[in-house]
Amino acid sequence: MIDTAEVAAPLVDVRDVLETFRRHQVLTEDWATVLSDAARSLDQASVDVVATPAVTHLAAQLRMLLANGLQTNAETVNRVADETQRILSQTRIPGIPRPEDEHWEFA
Repeated sequence: MIDTAEVAAPLVDVRDVLETFRRHQVLTEDWATVLSDAARSLDQASVDVVATPAVTHLAAQLRMLLANGLQTNAETVNRVADETQRILSQTRIPGIPRPEDEHWEFA
């Protein structure tokens, strides 16, 4: 489990952009900025996060979507959306309780 919030915020935004596109075929006005900012955030995250192959690979995949657009390859959009969700589900944000926690108290 990734124990940092450094990747969570930008990936939540990526998830929102990709799911909006996957479900409704709608590109949000800021989709390119969101993907670009997320890739940059992943590159600048702490060494522990950047060393995670899945996170490094996701940054590269985000850049590929930026270069090619979301409309050109639904398979890539689906793969990146699924990978984004998987990484988010493994990210532990300090102070935020998770469903499996015994007590749901905020720090």
